[in-house]
Amino acid sequence: MTIVKCVPLIAASLLVLAGDADARPLSVQPPVSAPIPPVRPEAPAVRPAPIVPDEKPDFESREIPVPESRPEPEQQQPAPKTTTQETPSQKPAIRESVGRHNAPAYETAEDPQQRAADNACQQELRSIGVIFESQAPISEAAGCKIAAPLSVSALGSGISLQPAGVMNCAMADTTAKFARSVISPLAKSIYGSELATMANASTYVCRPRNGTSKLSEHAFGNALDIARFTLADGTAIDVAATEDEKDSKFLDGIRKAACGPFKTVLGPGSDADHATHFHLDLAPRRNGGTFCQ
Repeated sequence: MTIVKCVPLIAASLLVLAGDADARPLSVQPPVSAPIPPVRPEAPAVRPAPIVPDEKPDFESREIPVPESRPEPEQQQPAPKTTTQETPSQKPAIRESVGRHNAPAYETAEDPQQRAADNACQQELRSIGVIFESQAPISEAAGCKIAAPLSVSALGSGISLQPAGVMNCAMADTTAKFARSVISPLAKSIYGSELATMANASTYVCRPRNGTSKLSEHAFGNALDIARFTLADGTAIDVAATEDEKDSKFLDGIRKAACGPFKTVLGPGSDADHATHFHLDLAPRRNGGTFCQ
């Protein structure tokens, strides 16, 4: 068969095939959509840190100033102490009222000022020949007390106190000086013989005043009762009302001279309680006054 004859046949076949295709319906598949990924926020762009050449920190490169040294301050020398004479108002009141229940705190309390005053007073007693023994502090429930009691047996210059009496240092000091400077010379002038012994009728006793509820000065070792004076030649003078001229002169002289060094002086004629002894004490009174009968 020749190629010319075949061309019509091929064309007819193609027509037939095209008609069959138009007669059949076409099935159209919907397009399959791909899943849409979730939208994520864009991360901020990370910028790499700039590369800095190896350098020392700024504070190391700077020069730190060194503080200037200052000269040590000169120590001031203490001013020289000037020695001035103490006036009575500057001295502790130990000579007047140590041991009083109504006195300033330093007179009854354990404090440095109290101890210093007691030590100075005791040193003075030794220097004038007073013989005494220190006792333990006295403090009783009733209020009787002595911070630094002394048991005194001799007043110096050969004068003894019999029996020994317990008192505070101020009372011992005042009694010793009065006996040496007043009583003994007075006895010598009247009787021709010096004082040898004073009879102690009472020193420390924890009791109230007679007829009252107030504590006596005896309750603070601040008082002394004297019942008799004995002279070196053995002459004895009792403290009592007397008609003897010498004895009366001697007793009256002691009584008058005691009013001042002692703040209270009582004796025969004052009242019945003091008919047979002198009562001497250092009770402080207003404006430094005294009570003498």
